[in-house]
Amino acid sequence: MGEDWLLGDFTAQETENGSEELLEFKEDVIDPIVAFLNGSQSRILADGLEWLKNNKPNIDYVSGTMAASLYQSAEQLANDPDIFRKTNKFKTAIDDLREATDATIQTERVNALKDVEDIRARIHDSTEYQHATQAAQAKVETELDQVAERMQHIPFIYKMRESVHELSERTYPQLINALAASAPRPKTALAGEAQVPTAMTTDADIPESRQEETPRVAVSFATISRPHTKDALETKDDVDDFLDAYRRELIAAIENGKKILL
Repeated sequence: MGEDWLLGDFTAQETENGSEELLEFKEDVIDPIVAFLNGSQSRILADGLEWLKNNKPNIDYVSGTMAASLYQSAEQLANDPDIFRKTNKFKTAIDDLREATDATIQTERVNALKDVEDIRARIHDSTEYQHATQAAQAKVETELDQVAERMQHIPFIYKMRESVHELSERTYPQLINALAASAPRPKTALAGEAQVPTAMTTDADIPESRQEETPRVAVSFATISRPHTKDALETKDDVDDFLDAYRRELIAAIENGKKILL
């Protein structure tokens, strides 16, 4: 009704000079906008904008400059006042960007799942796993399966990398320690050989077969403090000093009952 009223007003006899301009405006602008709003192109724009919003965290991880260029182009088109004339161009940019992003996400997911299975293989090869109870082994398998399942549904690359980092530096040592804790402790002596230690007895006085070894606590290599010997390594002596300091850190951790997982 508003459009007919406006057209009627401009085409009235007293405003005859404005009729041609209005008709041109109606044909060139109003009709295409109405067709855009009532047709499938408005849905294409809405879907594309939704995809851009949801996938922005992944764009920076797509290799090459093409993704950044496509993202910029799609954003510019979306903000263009003449977007109703350029929907097909916008759709092409979104489709190309989606294809590149999906390929990168898939590659990242495959690598993340491989990291999970690498950790699983290392746990299987550990003495802690081999000496653990079946219940403890089953619990480890369940937890690793859950990590892999979550990885299948993580939509963002940075979240996948955070999950792999968490698995490697925290979950992996925790699982090793849980397995170690489940293993039956070795007997320290036969009943007929049992002796009551006195206040003067030391570990050196107790036969090795009767000394009970305290299980080491597994930690990730990444948790060992990296020494700061210099702001930069420039000479062989710098490297030697740094490695010697790092060696002391590692030995100190071992002497404090740690098992460093590489």
